[in-house]
Amino acid sequence: MEGVTFTVRHGVNGEQMSEVQSSSDQQFILADPARESTHSFEVVATRNGQPLDTAQTSVEIAEAVEEEEPEEEEEEEEEIDEDLVDEEDSTSPEDGDSDSPDEPSPPTDDNESGDGNDGDGNDSDDDESDDTPEPPEDDDSDDDNDE
Repeated sequence: MEGVTFTVRHGVNGEQMSEVQSSSDQQFILADPARESTHSFEVVATRNGQPLDTAQTSVEIAEAVEEEEPEEEEEEEEEIDEDLVDEEDSTSPEDGDSDSPDEPSPPTDDNESGDGNDGDGNDSDDDESDDTPEPPEDDDSDDDNDE
């Protein structure tokens, strides 16, 4: 916009902090460490000393993000990722297919094969309860994810 002068007045908490004039489009970077501050802006565009109609004046005000805030968000994401990893670790291969927790998993042999230990705490093969496999103890944690 040829011949146009922009005047920007910046105030913080009611006090004028700066006044900048420019004859071209310009980005003004303002620093204020106090988060509780109230900023005010007055922008006047003039051509040959005459104010332009406000419809011809456009102002974009963007709030800068301090470097500390994105780091905090990254830490939160890392915590979430760690939680997901913890849940994945709690599902052991012995639990069977984690997508179908309703199906009972087969009994596991904690010791060498053929010793009579089927993982139920009873080393005898002639016990009638051996025919019914016990569900794994951590099966309830998988149900929380399905809801």
